[in-house]
Amino acid sequence: MLDVLHVQLALAVLAVVWADEVPAANLSCSRGIRCESDVTNAYGSFSYRIFVLGNVRQYSDGPRPDYIFTPIFKTLLHGLRSRGKECGYMTGFVDKAKLRQLNASNGDVVVFVSYIGATDFERSCRKNGSLGSRGVYCIFYSTEFELKTGATYSRVAESGNFCEVWEYTRANRPHRQDQSVRYIPPGFMPVKEGPERNDARVQKASHSFNINNMTLFFDGQWTPARRQCWEHLQDVPYFRHFRQHFGVFNDDAWEQLVLKGSNVFVNLHRERNFTKEQKPLETFRVARFLSLGGVVLTDEVNSKDAELYDGMILIEPKLCHDHSLWSPIVRELFTNDVKLRIWKANAYKAFKATFMPHKVLADAGVWGGLSV
Repeated sequence: MLDVLHVQLALAVLAVVWADEVPAANLSCSRGIRCESDVTNAYGSFSYRIFVLGNVRQYSDGPRPDYIFTPIFKTLLHGLRSRGKECGYMTGFVDKAKLRQLNASNGDVVVFVSYIGATDFERSCRKNGSLGSRGVYCIFYSTEFELKTGATYSRVAESGNFCEVWEYTRANRPHRQDQSVRYIPPGFMPVKEGPERNDARVQKASHSFNINNMTLFFDGQWTPARRQCWEHLQDVPYFRHFRQHFGVFNDDAWEQLVLKGSNVFVNLHRERNFTKEQKPLETFRVARFLSLGGVVLTDEVNSKDAELYDGMILIEPKLCHDHSLWSPIVRELFTNDVKLRIWKANAYKAFKATFMPHKVLADAGVWGGLSV
């Protein structure tokens, strides 16, 4: 489970005045995530702090970070902490409900990971807001597909009041030429154990994968377009069972879902009228599946996401059409046990090598590099 905050960061969550009209110079974008190991610091062995803010929900076993977004929480925390000692900063997770009480100071960095409450965060990052006026470097992590959420979300993401916007899919494209944007999809995150034990469990599960008893699984909410495609997929002969569910909220359930049985996980677009470059890959869910060696089948996605996940997911542009029109490689894999198992093993290795948390952040230039 993610720690809500270790002791030193917990001391920073103090009561402060929530003020959006504080007359002060806007220093907030002068210093982002950086290495300052040679700088005398104010926080023991650290020169500044990075706060990752996200939603905390009440589950049957108590309050914990929103499980849907745990892959990106873990990616950010593990990735940032991998260079914390070297670069002289400390990183912790904070409930976004504590935003109004967050005692971040000049030089600190706040990464806000949530759609809910984004307007409040945007307001606080203005030059006269509670964070902007104190020289806090504001980063907004976009968790939603912007064409779905409409004008309010796009206004927040493109307000110009954030030092950076981080995106989970290339389908969200910046419209402001002066906005610094980084693409940081969730990375490789074993559910419970380290990489080596995870490798062994994935390999063991792969041996029991049976193409003659495959289940097509969709994790998401219905829209008319998704339901229409799903109903069409019921006639595809490669799958014996069909299952839809929204809300798998704990590690045990995910392990049971991906490691047990012969499941193929499908990515369906919310709408059918998007252009190719507007079609997102739902990388939050995909990261969970691929981290456990799952098979992901998706409708057409934008070219950048497709390039990044090449060899890790099966992209079928004709997914919602007659299966006889599907690409030869997809049809062959779903009819050949040996080839599918080899493909699964290679996809897992490729995802693990490409999406280790520190590499995801380094590739995006997070530590003082250029945005991509």
